[in-house]
Amino acid sequence: MAGEKWIDEHIKPLGLGGSNDLTNRGPAHIKCASVKTTEQDIPRIAKAKRQKMASLGIKDETKPIPSPGFAKSAKTPRIEKQQLPPRAMFR
Repeated sequence: MAGEKWIDEHIKPLGLGGSNDLTNRGPAHIKCASVKTTEQDIPRIAKAKRQKMASLGIKDETKPIPSPGFAKSAKTPRIEKQQLPPRAMFR
C-alpha cells in the first residue's frame, strides 16, 4: 500500500451521531474507506433515518405522478406479401 492514497475519515459517521473533532477521525486507505462508506455507513444512516421518521409518526407517502400516457396511434393495415413465381431448381 506504499504510495497509495489515504484520507482523513470519520470513525463514527456524522449521520449516526459522530463528532467532527479529532477523537472521531483517523487515517484510512481510500479504497477501504469507500467500501466502509458504501457497504456499512450509508445503509446504517438510511435505517436510522427511517427509524426516526417512524418514531415521529412520519409516513413516507410518496406516490408516483400519474401520467396521461401516450395517444393511441392508428394501426396501419398490413401489407400483403406478394407471391413470387416458383424458381426453377434445376436448369
